[in-house]
Amino acid sequence: MVNNTDYLRLLITDTEPDKNGKYLFDDEDLELFLSNTRNVYFAAAFALRTIAANEVLLTKYLRTDDLTVDGSVVAKELRLLALDYENQGKSEDNTSGESYGIAISFP
Repeated sequence: MVNNTDYLRLLITDTEPDKNGKYLFDDEDLELFLSNTRNVYFAAAFALRTIAANEVLLTKYLRTDDLTVDGSVVAKELRLLALDYENQGKSEDNTSGESYGIAISFP
């Protein structure tokens, strides 16, 4: 059976470690996202917004002869996916009748 940490990792596509065996987020980070949101979809939105912020800060805009990377475009797509997960989390809250009283907002 898949636990919430594994499911969260799947939602944010953090399923394959790098060559050093590291994931984007360690299990403690994911557990923190889950404990602060208490809903796997809100936790996924939080994690994706964290990745988006890093993308903008670290990648920015890079261009070489045959390659262009625009961190702001990648970050925008991650924030849109985060919004989708947030909406799914709200839908799940409405279905279960539970309200958690937490809101995460990023500019």
